[in-house]
Amino acid sequence: MKLKDLLRENYNNYLDENKYIHRWQDINSTIKLLKNKRLSTTKPFISLTLDPDSAKSAGFSGILITFDRNNLQKNNSKMQEVYYEEHFMKLFPNISRYVTGYRKKEDYDDDELNWEQYIETFEDEQEVVIPKSIKIDDNSIVLITAKNSDKNNLKQFENKYKIKYQ
Repeated sequence: MKLKDLLRENYNNYLDENKYIHRWQDINSTIKLLKNKRLSTTKPFISLTLDPDSAKSAGFSGILITFDRNNLQKNNSKMQEVYYEEHFMKLFPNISRYVTGYRKKEDYDDDELNWEQYIETFEDEQEVVIPKSIKIDDNSIVLITAKNSDKNNLKQFENKYKIKYQ
């Protein structure tokens, strides 16, 4: 096993404690996910969270998809919990660039916050990243929480998935 893989295991402490993992997305992405049974993005990674409320505080809204973490992880062994600390960012520069906008400390330049303070501003997100495209099966989705206004768009999936409207 490579050193980076060993270190990766050390940085997944909270994943095993959480049965569910969540993702906020818009209606079009949700329909695409449900039809194609593939979670995908054009970005380098797909962001998920261990805390369904963390995205709300960051200003995200839309449809909340709750996944069974174990099932999703079976389909994707490269699930990585993000730690907002300098050592982690140094070990995973691609993840660092994705979540902070900077690959390394030397790329960051700000007079108000130093690098450590800057990356700590993200720590409440409880973020987990996975590769930019993964296949999911019917057992991966536990719950879809959507607005009442999305009901007509999601009606075709109600017999297959548990959907809660608010």
